[in-house]
Amino acid sequence: MKQGFTLMELLVVVLIIGILAAVAVPKYQKAVEKSQFVSGFPLARALEQAQEMYWMANGSYARSLSQLDLELPAGCTTCSAYGTESLCCGQNLMYQFNYGWRGVLVANFCPGKAQAEDSMVCNYGSLASYTIYYQHASGDTAPYAGQRKCTTARKKHLCNAFCEQFGCD
Repeated sequence: MKQGFTLMELLVVVLIIGILAAVAVPKYQKAVEKSQFVSGFPLARALEQAQEMYWMANGSYARSLSQLDLELPAGCTTCSAYGTESLCCGQNLMYQFNYGWRGVLVANFCPGKAQAEDSMVCNYGSLASYTIYYQHASGDTAPYAGQRKCTTARKKHLCNAFCEQFGCD
Protein backbone atom coordinates (compact mmCIF):
# COMPACT_ATOMS: atom_id res chain seq x y z
CA MET A 1 0.00 0.00 0.00
CA LYS A 2 1.30 3.38 -1.07
CA GLN A 3 1.38 6.30 1.37
CA GLY A 4 1.34 10.04 0.53
CA PHE A 5 0.11 12.03 -2.44
CA THR A 6 1.13 11.83 -6.03
CA LEU A 7 2.63 14.82 -7.76
CA MET A 8 -0.52 15.17 -9.87
CA GLU A 9 -2.75 15.32 -6.78
CA LEU A 10 -0.54 18.04 -5.25
CA LEU A 11 -0.60 20.05 -8.48
CA VAL A 12 -4.41 19.89 -8.58
CA VAL A 13 -4.65 21.13 -4.99
CA VAL A 14 -2.20 23.98 -5.68
CA LEU A 15 -4.16 24.90 -8.81
CA ILE A 16 -7.44 25.01 -6.88
CA ILE A 17 -5.89 27.18 -4.14
CA GLY A 18 -4.48 29.52 -6.81
CA ILE A 19 -7.88 29.92 -8.47
CA LEU A 20 -9.58 30.62 -5.14
CA ALA A 21 -6.90 33.19 -4.25
CA ALA A 22 -7.24 34.90 -7.64
CA VAL A 23 -10.97 35.37 -6.98
CA ALA A 24 -10.75 36.23 -3.27
CA VAL A 25 -7.90 38.79 -3.19
CA PRO A 26 -9.54 41.45 -5.43
CA LYS A 27 -12.82 41.11 -3.52
CA TYR A 28 -10.92 41.49 -0.25
CA GLN A 29 -9.13 44.61 -1.52
CA LYS A 30 -12.46 46.17 -2.57
CA ALA A 31 -13.95 45.41 0.85
CA VAL A 32 -10.99 47.04 2.61
CA GLU A 33 -11.22 50.17 0.41
CA LYS A 34 -14.95 50.41 0.99
CA SER A 35 -14.58 50.11 4.77
CA GLN A 36 -11.88 52.81 4.81
CA PHE A 37 -14.05 55.12 2.70
CA VAL A 38 -17.20 54.47 4.72
CA SER A 39 -15.34 55.10 7.99
CA GLY A 40 -15.41 58.82 7.22
CA PHE A 41 -19.20 59.10 6.93
CA PRO A 42 -19.93 59.65 10.65
CA LEU A 43 -17.42 62.51 10.78
CA ALA A 44 -18.85 64.04 7.61
CA ARG A 45 -22.32 63.91 9.15
CA ALA A 46 -21.00 65.46 12.40
CA LEU A 47 -19.28 68.28 10.48
CA GLU A 48 -22.45 68.93 8.50
CA GLN A 49 -24.59 69.05 11.66
CA ALA A 50 -22.09 71.30 13.48
CA GLN A 51 -22.08 73.70 10.53
CA GLU A 52 -25.89 73.79 10.43
CA MET A 53 -26.01 74.51 14.17
CA TYR A 54 -23.45 77.29 13.69
CA TRP A 55 -25.54 78.71 10.84
CA MET A 56 -28.67 78.73 13.00
CA ALA A 57 -26.82 80.62 15.75
CA ASN A 58 -24.89 83.06 13.54
CA GLY A 59 -26.59 83.29 10.15
CA SER A 60 -23.46 82.09 8.34
CA TYR A 61 -21.25 79.01 8.24
CA ALA A 62 -18.02 78.79 10.24
CA ARG A 63 -14.77 79.57 8.45
CA SER A 64 -12.65 77.55 10.88
CA LEU A 65 -12.99 74.21 12.60
CA SER A 66 -12.22 75.90 15.91
CA GLN A 67 -15.50 77.85 15.61
CA LEU A 68 -17.54 74.65 15.66
CA ASP A 69 -18.77 72.83 18.74
CA LEU A 70 -17.14 69.61 17.62
CA GLU A 71 -14.59 67.31 19.16
CA LEU A 72 -12.32 65.81 16.53
CA PRO A 73 -11.84 62.06 16.66
CA ALA A 74 -8.44 60.57 17.43
CA GLY A 75 -6.23 60.51 14.37
CA CYS A 76 -7.70 63.67 12.81
CA THR A 77 -5.60 66.82 12.63
CA THR A 78 -5.92 70.12 10.84
CA CYS A 79 -3.94 70.37 7.62
CA SER A 80 -3.77 72.73 4.67
CA ALA A 81 -5.39 72.45 1.25
CA TYR A 82 -5.42 75.30 -1.22
CA GLY A 83 -3.78 77.37 1.50
CA THR A 84 -6.73 77.09 3.92
CA GLU A 85 -7.71 74.87 6.81
CA SER A 86 -8.73 71.29 6.14
CA LEU A 87 -8.99 68.15 8.20
CA CYS A 88 -6.78 65.11 7.62
CA CYS A 89 -7.95 61.85 9.18
CA GLY A 90 -5.51 58.97 9.17
CA GLN A 91 -3.81 58.17 5.93
CA ASN A 92 -7.00 57.99 3.87
CA LEU A 93 -9.45 60.88 4.26
CA MET A 94 -9.11 64.62 3.89
CA TYR A 95 -12.06 66.94 4.49
CA GLN A 96 -11.76 70.24 2.66
CA PHE A 97 -13.12 72.75 5.10
CA ASN A 98 -12.08 75.73 3.02
CA TYR A 99 -15.43 75.72 1.21
CA GLY A 100 -17.42 75.38 4.45
CA TRP A 101 -18.36 79.04 4.66
CA ARG A 102 -20.09 78.70 1.26
CA GLY A 103 -22.00 75.66 2.45
CA VAL A 104 -19.94 72.80 1.04
CA LEU A 105 -17.97 69.94 2.58
CA VAL A 106 -15.72 67.92 0.28
CA ALA A 107 -14.19 64.66 1.52
CA ASN A 108 -11.41 63.12 -0.56
CA PHE A 109 -10.47 59.46 -0.20
CA CYS A 110 -6.80 59.13 -1.02
CA PRO A 111 -5.13 56.09 0.57
CA GLY A 112 -1.67 56.87 1.87
CA LYS A 113 -1.75 60.53 0.81
CA ALA A 114 -4.05 62.37 3.24
CA GLN A 115 -1.24 63.29 5.64
CA ALA A 116 1.02 64.77 2.98
CA GLU A 117 2.77 68.05 3.83
CA ASP A 118 0.79 69.70 1.08
CA SER A 119 -2.68 68.17 0.98
CA MET A 120 -2.96 69.06 -2.70
CA VAL A 121 -1.35 65.64 -3.18
CA CYS A 122 -4.55 64.15 -1.75
CA ASN A 123 -6.80 66.32 -3.92
CA TYR A 124 -5.17 65.21 -7.15
CA GLY A 125 -4.60 61.60 -6.06
CA SER A 126 -8.11 61.05 -4.76
CA LEU A 127 -9.76 57.74 -5.65
CA ALA A 128 -13.19 59.14 -4.79
CA SER A 129 -14.70 62.32 -3.40
CA TYR A 130 -18.01 62.97 -1.78
CA THR A 131 -19.48 66.41 -1.58
CA ILE A 132 -22.15 67.49 0.86
CA TYR A 133 -23.93 70.78 0.16
CA TYR A 134 -25.35 72.26 3.35
CA GLN A 135 -28.97 73.34 3.60
CA HIS A 136 -28.15 77.05 3.33
CA ALA A 137 -25.41 76.89 0.70
CA SER A 138 -24.71 80.27 -0.86
CA GLY A 139 -23.15 81.82 -3.94
CA ASP A 140 -22.46 79.46 -6.81
CA THR A 141 -23.24 76.46 -4.56
CA ALA A 142 -26.78 77.64 -3.70
CA PRO A 143 -28.49 75.64 -6.49
CA TYR A 144 -27.14 72.45 -4.91
CA ALA A 145 -28.32 73.16 -1.32
CA GLY A 146 -29.10 69.94 0.55
CA GLN A 147 -27.62 67.65 -2.12
CA ARG A 148 -24.98 64.95 -1.79
CA LYS A 149 -22.75 63.82 -4.64
CA CYS A 150 -20.00 61.28 -5.11
CA THR A 151 -17.44 61.37 -7.92
CA THR A 152 -14.86 58.83 -8.94
CA ALA A 153 -13.00 57.98 -12.10
CA ARG A 154 -12.36 54.31 -11.44
CA LYS A 155 -13.80 53.18 -8.09
CA LYS A 156 -17.56 52.90 -8.61
CA HIS A 157 -18.01 50.61 -5.58
CA LEU A 158 -16.92 53.50 -3.33
CA CYS A 159 -19.59 55.82 -4.69
CA ASN A 160 -22.15 53.03 -4.42
CA ALA A 161 -21.29 52.77 -0.71
CA PHE A 162 -21.71 56.54 -0.32
CA CYS A 163 -25.08 56.53 -2.08
CA GLU A 164 -26.29 53.63 0.09
CA GLN A 165 -25.37 55.57 3.24
CA PHE A 166 -26.42 59.15 2.33
CA GLY A 167 -28.44 58.91 -0.82
CA CYS A 168 -27.22 60.69 -3.94
CA ASP A 169 -28.60 63.47 -6.11
